[in-house]
Amino acid sequence: MSLPVAGNWFALERQLALPVTVVHGGHEPSFGRGRLLAVARYYLDHWPS
Repeated sequence: MSLPVAGNWFALERQLALPVTVVHGGHEPSFGRGRLLAVARYYLDHWPS
């Protein structure tokens, strides 16, 4: 996975708090809250310091 641009770090933090049940990401299949949290957490944990 490639990391998103720096301005998206805050958006990833906000996603962790959203009461999301289904994500429709566009060209990929839809996924649930667990996958959203896993992806956001992955990016935040691997953000360059």
